[in-house]
Amino acid sequence: MSWALTPAFMRALSTTNIIGNPNCAVLRVAGHVACYRDADMALYWAAAGFMAAEKNFHKILGASELWIFAAGLKRPPSTNIDQDRTVA
Repeated sequence: MSWALTPAFMRALSTTNIIGNPNCAVLRVAGHVACYRDADMALYWAAAGFMAAEKNFHKILGASELWIFAAGLKRPPSTNIDQDRTVA
């Protein structure tokens, strides 16, 4: 990244807890459902899990620097990426 983030914000982004904790809450809530009638029911229980996880959310360290991160994401991609490489 060519833009500078504060150490607190970089530490918050360097962990998977931001993603893992809500997903565990969804598994905990939706895991009690034995059979889903359709996709809408699965979405309902996933949303219920995220709503339950939201109660335990904490403020992200360095949240005041989110604008720097958002501005960096809107930049055009760098031209020094090797486009000819293939992924195995």
